[in-house]
Amino acid sequence: MSNFLGDVGRQIQKKALDQDKGSDEQIAKLERRSKAQLASLEDHFRIVVLQVMSELTNNGWKPVVFWGVRTPEQQEKLHDKGVGAKKSLHVHETQKIVHRAGWSYVQTGEAADIVDARYLWTGPAEDLNFRFWVELGEAAERRGLEWGGRWTNRDVAHVQCAHYEPIIKSKKGKRDDTPYQAVPNRTVVA
Repeated sequence: MSNFLGDVGRQIQKKALDQDKGSDEQIAKLERRSKAQLASLEDHFRIVVLQVMSELTNNGWKPVVFWGVRTPEQQEKLHDKGVGAKKSLHVHETQKIVHRAGWSYVQTGEAADIVDARYLWTGPAEDLNFRFWVELGEAAERRGLEWGGRWTNRDVAHVQCAHYEPIIKSKKGKRDDTPYQAVPNRTVVA
């Protein structure tokens, strides 16, 4: 999938930069897109995403939200092209069943894809260990977000605020209401 993301990124960047490759005007266009994508996020998640972006900006990057909320149709179209999962937290109505440590949970939440406006998914950003991706993951995780760079099918631009509701009863027949946390005692910092 990472090669495909690189291909998609190259196509998007080529189309966007044909006339003004790397220009301040192109970065301004991506920043305007980012504002619209940020506006699509719920307030609590938007605040945390802005904190992540501020940290990245302070480190010399030019972070933009390339994707915030998607419609089910947008998600299906991207999935058909090989980008992302069929169900994604980019779509508000999404509820996924996930299985962890012998338990099943309903997962809901929100997601955003954050890229550096100078690279998107191309050039040095094709490397899944590119410093921007690493710093994005660190900044997001410090604030209690999940980072797609830790997944088996790495999605290094993806950050999400996921909620897990247990749905399987314990062996004693009692429901375990302890929510799953990818990192123990991790809470979203707003």
